[in-house]
Parts: sequence; structure tokens; C-alpha cells
Amino acid sequence: MFEKASDKAENYRSGAWSLLLIGGVGLVFLLLCVSGVININLPASSKIVSGIVMTLVFLIFLAVGVKSLDDARKYQERANTEDKLTGEIHDWFISEYPGDVIDRAVFWEGDDDRGIEADYFKRYQYIKQVIEEKYDDLAPDHKDKIIEDLYNEIYEA
Repeated sequence: MFEKASDKAENYRSGAWSLLLIGGVGLVFLLLCVSGVININLPASSKIVSGIVMTLVFLIFLAVGVKSLDDARKYQERANTEDKLTGEIHDWFISEYPGDVIDRAVFWEGDDDRGIEADYFKRYQYIKQVIEEKYDDLAPDHKDKIIEDLYNEIYEA
């Protein structure tokens, strides 16, 4: 199943901000506990161990949040390239291969193997073949998504 890079970027970005928020709030809470503003009733040894463990946990949250922001930036760059390529393929295909051109290429007079499913698969295969001839380096799931979108735009509009 194809997942757009822009969706991945947004997922990483929202996760990053959540981790940063939790890590930051947690460290502030620990700082308030250590400074005595918030009093937690624990034995001294438990306070030290708990403080160290919780500090490490919240620092890990912050580190993972920063890493996720960096990953989101990388996915956003990939998304820009992906969107540009998808738009290029779409514009080229729609201008060169309207529905009647595709139908003339896949159906012939007296074709008795006509039906909704048969028509769909013949058209789909033709669209796939044309796109593969020009853009042979597309990822299979990205190519399938483009073909589905083109088919829906041409035949279900």
C-alpha cells in the first residue's frame, strides 16, 4: 500500500512534537521536584534513583523527538520531489492519452470480451504499460497509485 511521503512527514512531525513536549514537561517537573517547589514524599534513596531514571527517560524522549523532526524534514524533501514527479506524470498522461485514445488502443470492433471488469483490466494494463515505458524507475506501489488515480480521473469523472 502506497503511503505518500508528505503523509509520512506529517506523522513524524506530529510524533516529534509530542515527544518534545512530553520530554520538556517531564524535565521541568523533575527540576521543580529537585528544587523543592514540588514535594514528593519518598525516601532519599528512592528519590535519587527515580530522579536519575526519569531524567534519562525524558532525555531519551527529547533525543527521539529531535531525530523525528530531522526525519520529518527528510520526508518533506522527498515529498516535494514525489509530488513534482506525480504531477509531471499526470499532466503528461492526461494530455497525451485521453479516454478515447486508450479505448481505441485496447478494444477492437467485435470485441466480445466486454464488461466492467474486463474493460477495467484492459485499460489498467494499457495505462501501466505506457507509464512503464516512460517512467521505468517508479516504485511499484507509487506506480499503482498513479495508475488508479489516472483511471479514476479519466473514466469515473
